[in-house]
Amino acid sequence: MVQIKGVNENSDLSITGIDGKILMKDKIKADDILDFSALPTGTYILSISNEQEVFHQTVVKM
Repeated sequence: MVQIKGVNENSDLSITGIDGKILMKDKIKADDILDFSALPTGTYILSISNEQEVFHQTVVKM
């Protein structure tokens, strides 16, 4: 699980596999917790965006 802090309300979340396939899209807000338990082991790109900025982070699930 990953806790999201410091995002604006109504931010968009996407989780993309290393192959470029979008696996999850959702709206998030500050202090939401993301549950990666349904995803298989692998490397993912977590993207959070709103009207002002875009944030990308690589996540490795072991």
